[in-house]
Amino acid sequence: MAVLIIKQAALPQGQGVPLKTKVVGSKAVPLRPHKPGGVPSLTSRVAAGAYNASGQLLRTLYAGTSKTTSQVLGLLSFDGKGDRGQTVSGATQLRKQLPNKLAARFAGIVANTSPQAMTNKIPFATDDQGNNVTGSNVWFGYRPFNCLSIGRTATRAYIGQGYTEGPQSHGAFALNDIQTRVNYQKIPAADRLTQGTCYQDQDATLLYHLGYDGIDGIDSGLSGTLPAYYRDYKSKWFIYATSLATGERVTFASGTNYAVMQGVRPQINYNGYQFSVRCAGMAVQKTGNLLFVSLPDTNEIIVLNKTTMAYVRTITSFTRPGALWVDYEERLWVASQNPGTPNTTPVKLSGQPVGAAGYGDGFEFSIDKAFDGNPSTYYASSANAPNGWLGLYVGPGVVITGVELRPSDGREADCMGWIQLSNANNNDDARDRRTVYQIATKPAAGQFTRYNFTNTRPWSYVRVFNPGKPLKLADMVVWGYRLTDTHVVASYTISSTGTLTATGVSLSGHQEVTALTDDANGNLYTREGGSKQAVCCYSKATGGAATKTWTGTEGVKFYFTDVYGTLLHNQESPAPLACAPDGSVWVGDTGNERLVHLSATGSFIEAIYYASHSRACLVDGNDPTRLFGENREYTLDPTKPLAPNNGSWRLAFNWSQTYNTTIYRYLKEVNTLANGRTYGVVAHEEFAGQPMRYVVELVKGVGVRFTPTVLPQGTRLEADGSLLRVAYTLGQAVRSYRRALTGFDANGNPQWAAEVALPAGPVPQSSDPRATTIRRFASGLHVVHDGSRVQAGGSPDYHVGGWQEGQNYFLFKTALATPTDYTGGYPLDGSFDTGNNVQDPGGPMTLLVDKTTKPLRLFVWCYMGENWKGKQCCYFHLIDADTGLLLLTFGSDAFENPPSMTSVVIGMGLIRVSNDVARLYVQEEGGRGFPVWEITGLSTLAYSVTPL
Repeated sequence: MAVLIIKQAALPQGQGVPLKTKVVGSKAVPLRPHKPGGVPSLTSRVAAGAYNASGQLLRTLYAGTSKTTSQVLGLLSFDGKGDRGQTVSGATQLRKQLPNKLAARFAGIVANTSPQAMTNKIPFATDDQGNNVTGSNVWFGYRPFNCLSIGRTATRAYIGQGYTEGPQSHGAFALNDIQTRVNYQKIPAADRLTQGTCYQDQDATLLYHLGYDGIDGIDSGLSGTLPAYYRDYKSKWFIYATSLATGERVTFASGTNYAVMQGVRPQINYNGYQFSVRCAGMAVQKTGNLLFVSLPDTNEIIVLNKTTMAYVRTITSFTRPGALWVDYEERLWVASQNPGTPNTTPVKLSGQPVGAAGYGDGFEFSIDKAFDGNPSTYYASSANAPNGWLGLYVGPGVVITGVELRPSDGREADCMGWIQLSNANNNDDARDRRTVYQIATKPAAGQFTRYNFTNTRPWSYVRVFNPGKPLKLADMVVWGYRLTDTHVVASYTISSTGTLTATGVSLSGHQEVTALTDDANGNLYTREGGSKQAVCCYSKATGGAATKTWTGTEGVKFYFTDVYGTLLHNQESPAPLACAPDGSVWVGDTGNERLVHLSATGSFIEAIYYASHSRACLVDGNDPTRLFGENREYTLDPTKPLAPNNGSWRLAFNWSQTYNTTIYRYLKEVNTLANGRTYGVVAHEEFAGQPMRYVVELVKGVGVRFTPTVLPQGTRLEADGSLLRVAYTLGQAVRSYRRALTGFDANGNPQWAAEVALPAGPVPQSSDPRATTIRRFASGLHVVHDGSRVQAGGSPDYHVGGWQEGQNYFLFKTALATPTDYTGGYPLDGSFDTGNNVQDPGGPMTLLVDKTTKPLRLFVWCYMGENWKGKQCCYFHLIDADTGLLLLTFGSDAFENPPSMTSVVIGMGLIRVSNDVARLYVQEEGGRGFPVWEITGLSTLAYSVTPL
């Protein structure tokens, strides 16, 4: 028996006819109507499909229509053919129908306070001269704010960002209109500069920018033997200036031109002064003619003539100078390392093993047994490209002077290669990596061989890699010393020739000072990292201990240490800090992705929230008021319309502050379980292929606590607390394995029963979806999403499917692929576009979190369209899991990239906030916060069946 299910719903404009097909090879491929924008109206619409007696979807007949239900019923027909024109079985045909008014609309942004971000289209901005420039009035970008400059009589503040993935990386805002970004530089749209500016300062006429060009790679001394992707990268740093009056770039009499390599137009020349080593601070005299730049790796401060960019002198009396500031009295304040750092005798250092995914001694993961002093247990790197490598995380702030290696028995040849140091996440594109030793001969069998080298700079990682081979290493020992009391802050008078004389005033009780500023009232402010994470106020006249210390605002602690901040490539050190003319203080709370305005007494005034590029977004599976954007937790009030400052969202906590995010990834699978406590999963950062995944507890107000449980590969923590593992392989029956949650021990660690095999599912064929993502409803319904464009061994016809536990067949298969040579508009009927030169179409899939008394089984899959038609597109597809029918398609492929369109989607969260409304929260890699779509009309969903 066949049935025809009709589901009437609000569907996108531009649809409303039966799907026509053309034959491509052996496939009948639908021709899809298109209308840009994809935002549906509230008109009642219909989706329809033909089903057999077992409830299997045989063919989607309508992806939606604007006709009335009675009109559609008169038009519907089923010729016994499936989606690909094949004959399908079924004798009696029935249809289900339902009047409803589903609709979707862009509802706003979480974690961005720009009012313009709430509109469906971001307006382009103009510069001070009215020229149309690329960018927007909205605070956004691929990287956080790096620096902030406010003049002593200014009405405007200037910011610099890291790499912004397209838009101009420099902006400004009026001090009386902080949420509106102004692109002040008079630069043609095609010439926009997107490299990162790390430091800014100004005098009465010019704004000086100190930044780096991250794609100017310079080989190490081993360049003749190293592959390109193992070179030591040393970014080119340079200063240029723009006029405060006109926004135009300035040409200096002694300046040199630098053609930026990172950005839209590599041939653009920026006139100024260049550096070949890392810079860590810049300060400009306000009335004098000098400019100072600190070079910590060479223990130098370079003095330049700010009016000509001529070199003046080099000061070498500081150890690792960093933050600089010229105060109201024209004195230079310098943050540097204590030259009397004790304990420079190398000692053995412990660390966390890191490396490419691999195996060891017959165990699936033996990294915990790898460096245990036993040569018979080892850790083996993968032989996959680029090549094998292993290492230890020992930082931050460790001066590494030697490494001891012991190879696995009989594997001495596999321990040849290079020893490198790095401060970035220990991955293969860490551009600050420094090669310190080449292992050219086999180490001795069964014993340690020590390799010593000269190094005075602190690092976080040491690694060994072996080009062209896997690496099998039994033990690694690192020698070096940890720095203590790393900073001294003191003031100096400045002569006209750039010499410095100590005033005798210095600060005490500080650590890891990343920025300095002062006000007209005799106060000097520091922005301090380490364990302090605070803004401190000192007397410029007397120095000594801080008179005021501020550690946070709005109930959230400051977080100045961040993977996109001080640790990223060891190049960007975001440290915005500035005093306004009225004595108030602006603080760049980088890790929390906000710029906070405080009064001179430390009370909160206002803030810019600008959540940038992110790689995670989810909601608590049992508490839909908790949204996790990366590791920042936001409290949601879904009863309120989304707006920047009405309490519809607020930053509640940053879990990154409580565990090592240079080693472990972001929180995933967060669920509040039966004991009222919240648990999640984090993966070890360095095992990208097969990450080790740990169950953690999120202890309110305290931080992330690691439980003893390490999950087997492919196992998920479900909302009911169970552990689910699904084996999905083409040609084999799908098998699911579940471990039920049985309770918690005295420490709150979850306890699980033995794993039980659930009834086998269908046998996927080559035309069926592959398993990019699999999710399970509590009722036992599984849905699978295949985000691949094409695959070896036969690409799938369908990219979405579903089956019920205990049934050996798919209940539905949908998201039929277009041809790879398809060039039409985005298919709004739920097809999966493999054409239009798209590089990476696949996005995430998420289930509806529904805590109502009559929960719905709905899910959304995302098409993120990387390089679709040479640009971006992003569409979301709401599917009824009971029928497999598409209910809504919404999103955008607009060139202007409105906030309703995300650039690269990695995470989503879908929650039912009322009987009638659901909200979809989306991760935004483009850097505008977390866009939210609101779906209405859920209360109208129902079914009825009528014979044809």
